[in-house]
Amino acid sequence: MDALLATVEARARELETKDQELAARDDALRSDAEQLDARAAELAARERDVKARAQSLEREAREQTRAYLLEARKRSKKALGRAAPQWTRRRPSKLVGSSRKPSRHGR
Repeated sequence: MDALLATVEARARELETKDQELAARDDALRSDAEQLDARAAELAARERDVKARAQSLEREAREQTRAYLLEARKRSKKALGRAAPQWTRRRPSKLVGSSRKPSRHGR
């Protein structure tokens, strides 16, 4: 009977040890899961920040492009305004490279 009792007590100690190991493993896995959840939340926040920054940069680039095009339009209109009086003073027969004199018959 003493041998049976010793065997039962040994088995109980083994089960207690195994229970403690499983509890420790469970705690470690829960801790890992919490860390992964925190990391996932951090990455989601970063992704939102990057997306917002990309939208901001795109908006800024569009505004800069629009401003550049408006300035280019103003400059080209100004240049055309300065050049227009010169064009109206020239006669078509005086074009550069025209060696032919206008004919009397319109040909």
